[in-house]
Amino acid sequence: MPTELDTMKIMREASTIDVLLVASNNTRDIVNIAAQIPTQKIWARILGGSAWGEQRVRQEAGEDAEGVIFATSFDPNGPESRRFVDTFRLARRENPSNITALAYDATSLVSEAITNGARTRGQIREYIATINGKHGVSGEISFDEAGANTDANLRLIRGGIVNTITDWSTLERPSTWGVSVPKYGADTPNGDAR
Repeated sequence: MPTELDTMKIMREASTIDVLLVASNNTRDIVNIAAQIPTQKIWARILGGSAWGEQRVRQEAGEDAEGVIFATSFDPNGPESRRFVDTFRLARRENPSNITALAYDATSLVSEAITNGARTRGQIREYIATINGKHGVSGEISFDEAGANTDANLRLIRGGIVNTITDWSTLERPSTWGVSVPKYGADTPNGDAR
């Protein structure tokens, strides 16, 4: 059983980390974790998966999602995505999630493979592996030798809005990190102020 001194040591070490990876696709968990990070005095850059880009997460987490960086290929405002988003919104009265767009593209690729003669699981996989530069609703689809989509981009939540990271130098300054960095330097391990 950890003692109070053990807990204090762990918290002191946690306050010196540079990055905290929140690897969950459960939006409820993400919102709950985001709310706890500043209260635990963990002043770190937060990295996560595509679920951080969900509108629900940004609305419910509010300022606690500020400055989070996450990877995704889906841009609901992109030219290829617009029609899909509008049609989905009309049918479901909500915005599609990142996962919904990826599932739509995956289903479309399987359908395309079958239309082009693939009949077995292996043939479908071989067909999909050859995809390069296809425009899907989640973005451009291209696969590398390991089967990973090569078009994922890093996005930054700023002011509740998802932005594509274009100026990497802004990430070097703690003052651009969002609310996971304290407003006053006294609580940070290195004394950086916002």
